[in-house]
Amino acid sequence: YMKDVVNKYGIPSIAMAVMDSSGIIDMQVYGLRRRDNKKDSVTLQDRYHLGSNTKAFTAYWAALLVERGLIDWETPLLEVFPEWETVIHPDFKKMHLVQFLNHRSGIRPFMEKEDFYGMPWLRDTLSAVQHRITFSKYAMKDKPKSVPSYKHEYSNANYVIVTSMLEKVSGMTWEDAMQKEIADRLNIRLEIGWPFKLGEEQPLGHFAEKHHFLIHYPQRSYALTDFLAPAADLNVSISDYAIFTLDHLRGYMGTEGLDLKQETYEKLLDGYPSYSIGWIKNIYAKLSSHSGYAGSFYA
Repeated sequence: YMKDVVNKYGIPSIAMAVMDSSGIIDMQVYGLRRRDNKKDSVTLQDRYHLGSNTKAFTAYWAALLVERGLIDWETPLLEVFPEWETVIHPDFKKMHLVQFLNHRSGIRPFMEKEDFYGMPWLRDTLSAVQHRITFSKYAMKDKPKSVPSYKHEYSNANYVIVTSMLEKVSGMTWEDAMQKEIADRLNIRLEIGWPFKLGEEQPLGHFAEKHHFLIHYPQRSYALTDFLAPAADLNVSISDYAIFTLDHLRGYMGTEGLDLKQETYEKLLDGYPSYSIGWIKNIYAKLSSHSGYAGSFYA
């Protein structure tokens, strides 16, 4: 099947894992690391950019902090950042952590470059944490689309704001949390940015142009900015992504020995209609999913 899809549509490569709560049933990859080298095939160790599937990892960190009592799903934004009261739109002042996690804040999408026009200059001397704070305040200066929003209005900005809240209450950066709180716990490897930053042996992304794909060469400067990383910038191998996904499946089914309570996994995957916490909830079936695309990979 994978070979047929790659050959029919000209897709550079596919990585896929099949599992149930007992474990991983099958895992395969097929295709090329780059379309201009027919001898450079992908392996199970190769890494793929997750795009917005990164949000599930940020949501997982939020759940860990909630269970420790450092923050609550209903913690108000201004309880964490009271100093923001004079710089954000009044409609955001009563919003809670969960409204950003499940995309009910009504904030604009921040998925196209036009959304970032007029944003304050982010000095290189500032840290990613400071960049996220600057962006969060900028993103909330305008009136949200709807308050309260009973349907989800998807926005990358929500997870930047969430991350600023988590960093403040935990005293830990998101970058450190991904390593210490998730990668080390699950014995997986998480990296930030395009896979090719890790070496020539990693797959290159490909841009879809009409009826063919253009290679995203390392020389091209396109990359996500550091403040957006918690929303869309992790990369991972299919084997490690399967471990992360399996942890959620087993937690949801009530398997013992996991880091979160069963009810927490249920809240992440199934707690809210349409979009839950880091996962899209199918309103017609018992199904949770997500998709991620930051320009040159699709997850």
